[in-house]
This record gives sequence, structure tokens and C-alpha cells, in this order.
Amino acid sequence: ARVLETNCRGVELVVGGAARKGLRSIVYVSSISVFFEPGRGPLHIDMPIAPGTTAYAKSKSQAEHEVRSMQAEGAAIRISYPTGIVGPDDPGLSDANQAIYTFLSQTGVNTSSGFQIVDVRDLAELHLRLLEQPAGSSRYAAAGPMLSWPETYQVLDEVTGRRIRRFPIPGPLFRALGSVGDRIKSVYDFSFPLTRDAMEFATRWPGCSSERTTRELGITFREASETYRDTIRWMYEAGHLTSKQVGKISA
Repeated sequence: ARVLETNCRGVELVVGGAARKGLRSIVYVSSISVFFEPGRGPLHIDMPIAPGTTAYAKSKSQAEHEVRSMQAEGAAIRISYPTGIVGPDDPGLSDANQAIYTFLSQTGVNTSSGFQIVDVRDLAELHLRLLEQPAGSSRYAAAGPMLSWPETYQVLDEVTGRRIRRFPIPGPLFRALGSVGDRIKSVYDFSFPLTRDAMEFATRWPGCSSERTTRELGITFREASETYRDTIRWMYEAGHLTSKQVGKISA
């Protein structure tokens, strides 16, 4: 209830407030996950909005409908749809940055599907372009290349010069563990992304393309190797990771 109230009311107050004031340029950061349903093909921004099965997913779906209504009424709202946001100089650790930290400091898991990220610097450039659009509303995806989990760990191996520990877990088992995590969290909350929602994304993500964003706005999304290298270097310099964990990047 708190998630639904906070996210939906926040959009109503902040985005709706900006629209009511008649601001010329408003950027709303959504998520490409608003189109995700298990079994659905590669995602694109013209898909129907998924209803969501958890509080977080439902809140994003409701917020998306609210913002689309504002657009239909003439508000100059431009929406971005990022995948997992990764990059240096993170004031906290985003979920995707936290995943990289876990891979390097603990272990990774080989399962079905893969990990699709967007560099925060490319996302910032997209937001600047959207703010500077002369008029009207628009919607654009923000995603780097889709990599399978083995491909992701191979990139991390290459940029660090060490072999990341990983072990296999079948997708169905991973999702079952997520359901167990949900039940535990309903009694005792703990800070670990073991939820059914997160495991659905981790094991059934179909990928999405930013081809239209590149074609219409000229934004090129950088390769994962560059993003991972810069992010891991920052994690080391900020004290999140040790020289042993980041390998040759510490040099």
C-alpha cells in the first residue's frame, strides 16, 4: 500500500503539478519494464502497458497511464524508458550498480535471459535532448545492447582480467526463490532483491531496442564494456570494491 501511494501520488503531485503550471518542457523517467509481461516478445514503446503483478509494477503501470492522460490533454511531457541504469558517480548504488557490486564481491548466477543496461551518461544526454525539444510530447526507449548472462560475465572477466565466480540456477528455480523471498519480506523486510518481480526480470527479460532513439535523436548508446569499465573503476576509487575484486582496473 505504501509503494502504491508513494509512487502514484508522487507522479500526480510532481508531474501533474508541473503540467498544471503549464511548464513548456517536462521529462518523466518511466521504465521499459512497464511493457514487460512474461512470455511477451522484445519490448518496444508502442506495446500495451502491462498491468503489473506486484505493488511496484502496478504503481509504475498506474503512473504511466496517468502521465499518458496528461500528454493526451496537451501537456508537454517527454517520457524516457530506461533499462537497468549503470554508471560512475552514483550517490547511492542503483539496483543495476548493486548487481555489478555483487558479481565482483560475491558471485554471479548463470540463468535464462540476460542483463540489459543503459549507461547513465547516455541517459542524461537523452534527457537533455528531451528537455530541449521545441514543443509537444514524445516517448523514447533508452537501452544498450542486450547480453545474455554468460556474455555479461565474459565482459566483466575481460575488463577486470579475472574470472568472475558464477554458478547455474534454472530460471524456474530462481523464480520460485523469488516467491519465497516475497513471503519472508511480508513478515521481515531485508535489503536484498530476492523478489518474484526481480527474478521474473532476471530470467525472462526479452530485450528491447533503442534503434528509434538513435535514428530520430542521434544518440548512440555505448557498449557494455565501456560502461562496466568506467563504473568498476569508480567503485574502486570510491572504496566500494577492493583492488583484488576489480583486478587490472586498479592499475
